Amino acid sequence: MILDYGGNILYHGKLDAIEIRKKKNGKGNEVTKGTPQKECPECQALVALSTRTCPTCGYEFPSNPSHDDEASTAAILSEWQKPKPYDVEDVSYSRHQKAGKPDSLKVDYDCGIGFYGSDFSEWICILHDGYAKKKATKWLRTRTNMQIETIEDALKNQIYFKKTKQIIVDANGKFPTIVGYVLENDTEYKNRIDEISKEEEARIDEQLMNIL
Repeated sequence: MILDYGGNILYHGKLDAIEIRKKKNGKGNEVTKGTPQKECPECQALVALSTRTCPTCGYEFPSNPSHDDEASTAAILSEWQKPKPYDVEDVSYSRHQKAGKPDSLKVDYDCGIGFYGSDFSEWICILHDGYAKKKATKWLRTRTNMQIETIEDALKNQIYFKKTKQIIVDANGKFPTIVGYVLENDTEYKNRIDEISKEEEARIDEQLMNIL
């Protein structure tokens, strides 16, 4: 049993990833493969040791970290797997609230592999500051040209977001992380929006006919 209160496994790497590199003087030097990591206490995402702001949830790491109160649950041996693509059957959007934090946009992806509607989720921090805000802005810009400033804007205009056809999921951390997307192309998007416009025009015409 290994009780790792200092995050040494994340920092130094897995026990089976150690190798000896010889120097010119013939002496060996122990090194580990991979980048030293640490775990975000808010969302449990694994990030590089030098990270100051969690790219997933926006958590600000303290400048002088100390040992944890609980032992790390990081795997001792290497279990890395290549990120895997999943076809998306449906996407749903909702407001996510957390005490002491700005609301965020929760995005749930149904890939048809679970018993319930959501197989993978992510949180888009529209109202946050710093890196989390920049990441949210980039996420929105790849999906719509509309001005989205609030969670209400996003929920109201979600039908005008580009559809997500596939997501790439990295399952090597404590929780799976979405690291890539395949969205509908510009032609598919335009055709779909044109259809929405025609349906809306037809609905308005029907309402006018009923009034007249």
